[in-house]
Amino acid sequence: MASAGSSASCTPPAPAGGLPGSMETIYRSVVGNLHLSPKIMRFVLSKECQDKRDDETYRQYMDRLRTEAGQEHFTNKEWKQAFSFNAKTFETVKNSDEQDVTAIHCLLKNLYTKVSKVGRKDHAELLKKLTDVKDWRNTAFHNLQAVHNDSNFSDLKAALVDLIDEAGRFYSLPPVEIDAKKWELENESMNLVALNKESIYYWCSRLLMSGKEAVRHLWEERLSSEELLLNSNPIKVKRLDVFHAPQIKTGPCDEEKVLPYIKIFETFEEILVVTGVAGAGKTTLVKNIVLQFINPPQGVDDYLSSFDQFIFFECRDRTTEKLSDIIKDHFNDLCNELGHQVHVLDAILRLRVLFIIDGFDEVNKNSLKVVNEILKKTWRRNCRVLITTRPHVVEKKLAPLLRRCDVSSTQYEILPLKKLADQLVFLRRYEAALSGDTPTGEMTRSFESLSEDVRSQFLEPINLVHFCEMHKHLPEEISTWRSPGDVAPSKLRLYRKLISAKLVDWIDEDLDVLVDDMFALVGAEALELLRDNVVTFSETEFGAIKRRCQVKLKGDDKFDPEVVLSVVLKEHKPLGLNRSSSYQFKHKSEQEMFAGHYIVQRIVGGSDDPLYSILGVTKEGMRRSVDRNQRPPGAPADVREMAEPGLWSRLLEWLRRLVKPRRPLEP
Repeated sequence: MASAGSSASCTPPAPAGGLPGSMETIYRSVVGNLHLSPKIMRFVLSKECQDKRDDETYRQYMDRLRTEAGQEHFTNKEWKQAFSFNAKTFETVKNSDEQDVTAIHCLLKNLYTKVSKVGRKDHAELLKKLTDVKDWRNTAFHNLQAVHNDSNFSDLKAALVDLIDEAGRFYSLPPVEIDAKKWELENESMNLVALNKESIYYWCSRLLMSGKEAVRHLWEERLSSEELLLNSNPIKVKRLDVFHAPQIKTGPCDEEKVLPYIKIFETFEEILVVTGVAGAGKTTLVKNIVLQFINPPQGVDDYLSSFDQFIFFECRDRTTEKLSDIIKDHFNDLCNELGHQVHVLDAILRLRVLFIIDGFDEVNKNSLKVVNEILKKTWRRNCRVLITTRPHVVEKKLAPLLRRCDVSSTQYEILPLKKLADQLVFLRRYEAALSGDTPTGEMTRSFESLSEDVRSQFLEPINLVHFCEMHKHLPEEISTWRSPGDVAPSKLRLYRKLISAKLVDWIDEDLDVLVDDMFALVGAEALELLRDNVVTFSETEFGAIKRRCQVKLKGDDKFDPEVVLSVVLKEHKPLGLNRSSSYQFKHKSEQEMFAGHYIVQRIVGGSDDPLYSILGVTKEGMRRSVDRNQRPPGAPADVREMAEPGLWSRLLEWLRRLVKPRRPLEP
């Protein structure tokens, strides 16, 4: 007979000194839903599984019952469909000690509906009582106003008593056993009159009471506005106003089978991987998911309602090494109150949490430690992890990591905006945001006037944003575009215009020569970072770049090179205190553009160096990257070989469009 379990996590919270009434009310509701409800549901489960052997997993048990009833074992597909993201859990666990209300409800529901037992009564009423208890958890954790009501806990307790009575009827239990279970419930409920600050349920209560406000304070201001990339006087637009919801497909499947992005949360798997090429909108998507969690949109399905909290981590971060540091960043005041962020981390993992890991293709040795820790600590079924990355990184780095952590995943791909109608909808949002909600339609008319092959350069959201900026600052360039190769040089001319505007009032030197020198400096740095597969550089490295950007000024004026560098680079401010900023190009596609321009200038400037030498890689290393071949077994790794396959191929294509060199652009 399977034991209902009595692990340390199920130990009833002992009474202690109290806090203000609202906190006591929330605390009782949290303990009721996280401790009492699972305990009573485990009691029901123990009655249903009286013939389960202790050494059987729940899948083995259910397969045995189906065999005894003359049915086939569960197929893997049928099992996943039945248990959704609880499938892996009940394939491996042998008791329900660590399972929450939702998981136990799922298990019981499938035991009643997917397995036949001789003499089983109609389970409809019992399943309804179980569902009532499960729904109380959702009500309590997603509506704090309801939790503040003292009747919330008493209503939950009444639902648990009803469940005990119905279980007694369904399983024909003796009255003495039913009364004993009710007395146990009442006794533990009386202990909840006062708070126990040593209990994990106290920390869960504090997170529910102030955690969402903490992450709102942390992320809302940081993410609510989007700063356009090319502005001498930056213009911000509200991110939700210009958000264009992407269409996705699952992995390499038929592209015509497209889904709205919110469907990714309906998958059975615990890890959700969203891929897309540079500029496809991966980071924009997850930032909008964060904003929609903070402020759920009105009048639409709240697809994030199944999560109590979220944690957002960017893989470009080079300073954070531990998950507990991220928790400290998200819940700083609460961590200080409790004395140590590990307590808050334990509580977070007891709630239903969405971890968002953005830009796995930009992972470094420190951020990889954090990703590993998240994957290893979020084994509980209440946690989901959303990871964004470029497609080529999945098989090379991410898939092996997921296998090592023994977690399952589903991969999605963001589709390009190929249809003119979709591109125009995207542009109209930006035009409305940039014109104070009084768009003239000039931007979309200008875009429609382009030939189809030129419009093919604007299939990704980042490139459409660039079109908006080009239309605002240098609209005369757009009318000169006759081929796809005309677009990139215009973007560089726009950069020259913006940088020149920053310098014109400060210098006596030849402005064109100075801008050329700055382009060469920035391009060399962009290429250096691409070679090392790095997208950010430290404050110290940024300072070194500034020192190389010194210019001769008029008179005694003082000039900060950061004013010019801000046109090309952006500051990434750390979440935590006492940590220095990092810097990066405003988008990786911009970084590649400046690197490509630098290579062009080296070639047309008469350099006799072979291309692989300009790129800073070995000849063989570059050939392997261009051909997308793997390093031969046993071949030494060149530290200058680019980690990203196909980068050199893209740069070569970019160069061929921009210049007709005196010699072939071959490795």
